[in-house]
Amino acid sequence: MQRDLQLTVRMVISFLALTLIYLVFLSFIAMYFGLGILPISIIAGLMIGAQWYFSAKHSSLEHRN
Repeated sequence: MQRDLQLTVRMVISFLALTLIYLVFLSFIAMYFGLGILPISIIAGLMIGAQWYFSAKHSSLEHRN
């Protein structure tokens, strides 16, 4: 089985873009509300958990054939 290089590149770019968006958002929240590392870690954990829960792999809305 061969690797799909274009798919791999697109996945890496998507991952990096999402990481950058998360970091910018969390930095803004931390500076605006003056939050420390613990509250920001909790918010980040909630965001990651929500993203996993609503993902296509886990979603009950997914159509099964």
